[in-house]
Amino acid sequence: MSEALNEPARRTSNLVDAKYRQFFFASMLTSASVSMSVFVDGVLVGNMVNADGLAAVNLVMPVTMLYTTLVSLLGVGASACIAIKKGQRSHAEADEIFTASLFFALVFSLLLMFLQKIMLPAIVGSIVRDAALGGYVGSYLGTLLYLTPFVVFVSVLMHGARTEGLARLAAVVLIAANLLNLICDYIFMGPLGLGIAGAAAATVTGYGVSLFLSCVYIFSKNRTLRFKFSLLGKPRRLCAYLLEISSSGFPAAMAGLLLGVRAYVINTLALAAAGSAGAAAYSVYSSASTIAYMFIMAAVNTMCPLAGTFYGEMDAAGVRFAVKKALKVVLSATVFISALFIIFPGSVLRVYGVTDPLYAKEGVSCLRIAAVSFPFIGLASLYTGYCMAVRKRSLAAALSLLEGIAFVAPLAFILERVAGAAGLWWSLPLSEAAAVLSGWLLYRRENRRAGGRYQNMLMLEETEDCRLIDFSVENSVDKAVAAAQRAEQELRGNGIAPVLAAQVAMAVEEMCVNICRYGYRQDKKCFIDVKIRIMADGRLVLSIRDDGVCFDPLEYKGEEESEGYLVGGIEIVKAMAGKMSYDRILDMNNTTVVLGGAAGKEGEAA
Repeated sequence: MSEALNEPARRTSNLVDAKYRQFFFASMLTSASVSMSVFVDGVLVGNMVNADGLAAVNLVMPVTMLYTTLVSLLGVGASACIAIKKGQRSHAEADEIFTASLFFALVFSLLLMFLQKIMLPAIVGSIVRDAALGGYVGSYLGTLLYLTPFVVFVSVLMHGARTEGLARLAAVVLIAANLLNLICDYIFMGPLGLGIAGAAAATVTGYGVSLFLSCVYIFSKNRTLRFKFSLLGKPRRLCAYLLEISSSGFPAAMAGLLLGVRAYVINTLALAAAGSAGAAAYSVYSSASTIAYMFIMAAVNTMCPLAGTFYGEMDAAGVRFAVKKALKVVLSATVFISALFIIFPGSVLRVYGVTDPLYAKEGVSCLRIAAVSFPFIGLASLYTGYCMAVRKRSLAAALSLLEGIAFVAPLAFILERVAGAAGLWWSLPLSEAAAVLSGWLLYRRENRRAGGRYQNMLMLEETEDCRLIDFSVENSVDKAVAAAQRAEQELRGNGIAPVLAAQVAMAVEEMCVNICRYGYRQDKKCFIDVKIRIMADGRLVLSIRDDGVCFDPLEYKGEEESEGYLVGGIEIVKAMAGKMSYDRILDMNNTTVVLGGAAGKEGEAA
């Protein structure tokens, strides 16, 4: 025990890593269902229709990116705002933001659907001038436009579910939608013979059914975000939330919109440089690259709620741990997938039914060159997502603009003129590498504006009004007791009066021992994060976080055992505390205890 006491209390990443793995698995399933749906959808269209049908699906991408743009603006924006509000314990505002995001998702998606219906001939004419391809595009988009309200509303709703920790439920809804989409693809394009329109009808059917499946979340007892229908009668407040949501989601929305613009630019240049073979090659790359995006978006979507919540709680260590975990996932996955595309491009093309020698030659060139961009796409997406999560909106917007179109458009025009289709393909990795470099340069500029107070690209500010003791405890009673003793020593070393230091140590011990005994029902190694802030006014703010079973210490009174919990020690903590609060955030228990005051520090009492 004496050796343990001599060890300095320190924070580990174990709890954050465990929570990241839990959410990443669900996010990965969601991303996989979406990405594999796009991938298999492309394979089915390429084999059951033809290469021109596959090219038509890709040519419609600028329009479908409008759906993604709307989801990003409202879903990602609301998710970022809700995560920070949850971290700040502003639950009523989080509920209103959630309600506003769903209201505007429904209104804007219906408006977008009607606009597509009215302007369909003009949209098709602006996308493609070739009559044969135009027929495929019109048939596909004329059916797909009915997808708009379903995909936007359900996706925004599921963003809310993921933000409050119900990532598995969100995954089930979206997986079911995409699985049904693939089943209907085969039926509609095969036995029913609906051709390219059948692929669009299958997507509409899948997400239409998902709207009913989302009722599982709406009526879930585990849902903490509530609908505030009274907000709909307050248009000024509703519009204020729209502005807040949109400003947070704008970088992600702009990225989605610019992806559509980029797809239009590259498709146009590919047609000019290599004809239908160039369009088909880029279409295969766009569809197959969803495998890389599957890992990238799962990593980013897992990181953002964690980083946003920890940022709202001013938990710098938690933010660093979440970003580090996401970075490892992104780099390892994208480097591996890039290598596969570079080594086996012919196999990828054969999966899509591309066997014509002319088409295959251009496809091999495209895949081998463009696949180099995956690691850079991952890094740029990760940093953009992080900036949105911590409300560095202008930086995130600048990165989205630079990555989306500012670099790729001029590079594509210049290199296509110089080196033809090969130059066009090289513009993709070069523009992504330039975006990553620009992210570092933008951080340097932001740091200069902030007076150099940032230590690194995470731009976390050290709080000047408190000192911090931050450590983790393994779920063992003996280690919890030893950690409490170490905390008492460190508090005394920071000038805290012995009596107050002992009270904090007692609170740490009682809370952590209770979690060790009752919080984890399975025999596995788990960790509890403990943070003690020594405020300038002498208050000590103790925060304890664990991922055990849901337990609110404020709901239990007396020393009797209730539902397996013996809470006599917690009653002592409640009696000592000036203030005590509890929240269940991201499927974790978060308990805060405030002790002491201005008289708590040695020397001040005298």
